[in-house]
Amino acid sequence: MTVNEDIARQLHKLLTQSESVLSLYYDKDSWPHIDVTLTQLAEQYTRLYRQAPNALHAHLHFIATPYRHSTNVLVKQSILLCMLGYAHGYTEQIIHELLSASFASVLCASREYDKAAADHPLSQVESKKLRLRHQLAVKVLSTGQLKSPQVTRILARLSGYELSISRKSTTPLYDNVTLLVAIATQAAVALMKKNHRASLPTIIKQLYLNNTDSFVQTSLQLLARQFEAYPAGAIQRHDDNQALLLCEEDKHAILAVIQSGKITRLIKTQRRYKQRYHAFKVSDSQLLYRVWSRISPQPLATASDQMTEALHVVEQLGGENFSSFRAIEKTIAPFPEIEAALSQAARLYNREAQKGANLRHCLTMVGLDAAALLCQRVLVEQLIVQLKHPFAKDIWHKYQLFAQVLAALVQQNYGHHYEHILSPVSAAIAFMLKEHSVDIKRFVYTSECSTNPQPVSLAYLYGFAAYDEEAFKHYFHTHFANSEAHRAFEQSELYKKSKLKGLSLTFAAVKVLTLKICDAKFETSAWQRHLLDEQAKEHKWPDLNALEAHLQSLGLYNLIE
Repeated sequence: MTVNEDIARQLHKLLTQSESVLSLYYDKDSWPHIDVTLTQLAEQYTRLYRQAPNALHAHLHFIATPYRHSTNVLVKQSILLCMLGYAHGYTEQIIHELLSASFASVLCASREYDKAAADHPLSQVESKKLRLRHQLAVKVLSTGQLKSPQVTRILARLSGYELSISRKSTTPLYDNVTLLVAIATQAAVALMKKNHRASLPTIIKQLYLNNTDSFVQTSLQLLARQFEAYPAGAIQRHDDNQALLLCEEDKHAILAVIQSGKITRLIKTQRRYKQRYHAFKVSDSQLLYRVWSRISPQPLATASDQMTEALHVVEQLGGENFSSFRAIEKTIAPFPEIEAALSQAARLYNREAQKGANLRHCLTMVGLDAAALLCQRVLVEQLIVQLKHPFAKDIWHKYQLFAQVLAALVQQNYGHHYEHILSPVSAAIAFMLKEHSVDIKRFVYTSECSTNPQPVSLAYLYGFAAYDEEAFKHYFHTHFANSEAHRAFEQSELYKKSKLKGLSLTFAAVKVLTLKICDAKFETSAWQRHLLDEQAKEHKWPDLNALEAHLQSLGLYNLIE
């Protein structure tokens, strides 16, 4: 059998470092750098999960006696988050955020976890500390240089979410990233219960039955499928001996025969045995680490990521002057699946609202001036629709909402001018998906607008304050330097209110109108009200009331209200 000593070393390092991380709370000197330590540990988990998912799946059923109870809890919820994150198809940046929140959820009460698990009574102070562990973790992490506030935001909501998913509840749960961490923490605690310890399939089934939230149910289904794809850890009988399933490959299964808690031999068999899952104590270093170096590597199967290539094509379509339809067809050739969406989008350009018969027909219906911009918009829309992100549905809805408000204000929903002014919005969304995926939230960002010298950013719609200014400038200047519309959108994001003019004011007005739809509590400042009045007149509306009445007639709404 293949030998891969590195897997054993990585497993040992992962478990020992998971245990050492839990001591950081008691060392205040380490607090300013604790976020770096958590990120490094998260990277170790994702790296090993990609290389040896079977090994980590098996560890879900091990109660590793060389390690503390709290370490076992931490390891299990971290593995579950890797399973959930990769099953959903999320980027590793998002998975690392989830893992960091998971580590922090155990960090500040590890001794209390251990004491309770050993049936030792907790003092009043210890009980309170266990109950408030998430708030304590927020305090600890706030002393460090967190690049993203996502982790502390998850922790601030985690207790309520854990409570809601652990029992039948009709409370609406909007924050999907917090839901994922709550699923992992609840399942890990259930796996480690001293009395009435349930198997993972039973825990998944119970959580599914307890919850009506569609995201929770989808996540649990994906978790079960991920477990089915890499079923290591199942216990079965082989010739009157207990055997542990290490992996399945082709038509064979590799089993480890266990006697008195130790591996006696490995066997390769085509026979299928009745399997069951349950947690059991393991002290044998062979079973914990070394045996996983003796089986053929079975790395995680991941879907190909088209995001980078798609964004490159988006940039080309928005930044180049195309002299022929053939040049446009060549540019979008790597994405033949957008032809169906293009045929629908091109209907607006046909007097009888008919779909294009083929790609060339779609482009000629639109005309050379607008064809590249339409292709860019449709490709970004396809990118958003297929996006693997905890808030993918919300990102798509708000993009559509912004486009509808823009079309209503300028009283045009197709043609070169419309595609021209919608193009920078598509580009900004693409930039956000590339650079700010972990910053995106479901609720809009709110701030005191009246004192802010800059207009509201499109980022407000997606729950954060602003784009990274230097990266945003570089992105727009590199790919869209010759586009007046892109320049105007950039100004609406980065310039002070007093410096805005022309199309940049239109973009600023659409952002305000869209925020008013998404947030019932959003209050416009005096400058914003003046801006809306002026833009209504600029675009031939009788007054602002007429524009707002028209928007209301369209039935525009916020997805979560």
